[in-house]
Amino acid sequence: MNDAAPITATDVLDYERLFADYHSGLVDRLRGFGAAAECLSLWVPDEDPATSLRNLWDAAAAAGEREITVYVGAATATLLDDDAVLATAARFGVATLTHGRAGWLIEVQELCAAEAAPRRVPEHAPHAAARLQRCAVAPMRKSSVPNAESAGLNPIYAAAIAQAAADVRHEGEHRPGAAVGVSALVDGTALWLSVDPTTHVITRATFTSAPADLRGLMERLCSMIEGMPVLDAADHGVQHLELGLRDHWSHRPVPGIVTPVSADSCFGVPLALVRAALHEYRRATGYAEQRSAHDPGPGPRWRGLDAAARTAEIRTILDACADSHGGAAGDIALVAIELDVRLLLRVQDPLLARGGPAMVFAVEQALRAAIDPRLEVVLEEIRDRNRKRRLAVVES
Repeated sequence: MNDAAPITATDVLDYERLFADYHSGLVDRLRGFGAAAECLSLWVPDEDPATSLRNLWDAAAAAGEREITVYVGAATATLLDDDAVLATAARFGVATLTHGRAGWLIEVQELCAAEAAPRRVPEHAPHAAARLQRCAVAPMRKSSVPNAESAGLNPIYAAAIAQAAADVRHEGEHRPGAAVGVSALVDGTALWLSVDPTTHVITRATFTSAPADLRGLMERLCSMIEGMPVLDAADHGVQHLELGLRDHWSHRPVPGIVTPVSADSCFGVPLALVRAALHEYRRATGYAEQRSAHDPGPGPRWRGLDAAARTAEIRTILDACADSHGGAAGDIALVAIELDVRLLLRVQDPLLARGGPAMVFAVEQALRAAIDPRLEVVLEEIRDRNRKRRLAVVES
């Protein structure tokens, strides 16, 4: 590996210092002798640094940390194999290992508990064996996408991916102009971004060298993240991609909470690319923001409707939803539109009792699909209709 510039990342945990602090705490403190970092209160170091690092990531995941960066000094690094460390880190999230002149920087994002054992690759899909993804944004960087094995693309994404692959408009390098240009390379596929340094918004996104099975995914990703802040694209861009590719919102790829990592291994490379591109943008500009407050707002069609037109469209959808759930026109009524996109609804008790939360969710999805995806639904607060009881509460 070629030497890189000195590591200057902030909020980095120094492994050697944490290890020494733990052992001194065994003697100096009667209780609470965990590592200085609160997120590692459950960490138990080991004399074997590979085991110790695995325990560290496990403790951070158990504490609910979202991401963690650890600096490993040269003395410890000489006892470790970088590929083995990267493979272990990848069991806990999206892992990146950077070689510096004085040690390694190991970053794990989307941190979660590691699987007890790697999933077996089906015998009929030997080409899909798990592998380390090499991130070539800079020569000294490696990246690994966890759980990259796959038995084939989930069919709920197939139609949308094929449609995107048939109309590719974001393939090829581009000149950033006045914007900041950054690029990332994972498993041979490259992502190119132009980012406005004043707003940190992606003004142009393209890709190159994607294999046939990734061209549709990369086309949709690039089209979705243009106009999005680079931080929001790294945090949520692939989540939007996954949801947008489903042939229906109710079709879920896996039970429970759906994330790109759990949904399908096809999202591994796009996720690693946008994460690596953000890292490069930070390095190029010094951008250090960690929280995104981006809200794209409603689309131009909704913004262009006056109050009467909005109400008419909403009522049409509400009456259709009421009818499909065994009700009548007017059983779901619009009370008010708040904050431009929040729809306050009143649902008649018999209909609500039959349908429950699932019906309200279906109403919201119908409104989003027919009118604007930014719309959200809340129900009117239920009040006691007995006037005497309400007065009694006020007077008491």
